[in-house]
Amino acid sequence: LTTLFFTSQSVSALGHDKSLNQTEQQSQHASKRGHQVKSKLKRLAKHLDLTKAQKTAFREIFATEKNTRKAQREHMASFKNELKKLSLSNRFDETQFDLIYEKYQSDFKAAVWEKAKKRHAMMQILTPEQQDKLQKLSKNKRRSGLF
Repeated sequence: LTTLFFTSQSVSALGHDKSLNQTEQQSQHASKRGHQVKSKLKRLAKHLDLTKAQKTAFREIFATEKNTRKAQREHMASFKNELKKLSLSNRFDETQFDLIYEKYQSDFKAAVWEKAKKRHAMMQILTPEQQDKLQKLSKNKRRSGLF
């Protein structure tokens, strides 16, 4: 008989540390997102040989996206909370789900619109050769992480 034993350190290492309050967890998550943006810019610069002006333009796009995404995350948190309440009920109410989905439909559309707008802005910064290279990289890798 094998017994599994988890310490608070092992649970923390898995990212499930219950001792952290919500603000600390959000701070850690925000820090991770900031690192991801820097990594994304480094990958773009490395693979596409970006100029300093292009890097600056990408930083501006990412900064604008950061503000927009914060508001979107708050809206999506509300959506997820409503779905969670629905899933905890005794029976699944399809009508209630449809109402919740319809309520947030404009938020879903706005998120997709913002993403398309960001991609378009990014492509306008790149030279035609860099655009081709980015398209090839995206096709070659299942999830390039460049966009």
